[in-house]
Amino acid sequence: MTVYNYTLFNDPSATTGGTQAFGINDSGQIVGQYFSNIFRGFLLAGGTFTALNDPAAGTSSGQVL
Repeated sequence: MTVYNYTLFNDPSATTGGTQAFGINDSGQIVGQYFSNIFRGFLLAGGTFTALNDPAAGTSSGQVL
């Protein structure tokens, strides 16, 4: 039987909508988005949570998938 380990995480500044992971690579890096007045991207790598903010994205609160 295969055993999988997982860790729950949520950006502390995330508001309604929480944190959503969209992908993980072979190195264990996770990318996704969280909502903090606007949707923002993130990278979780080696236990470090890094916000990814596109300066050209504007301030729209619309979700982009």
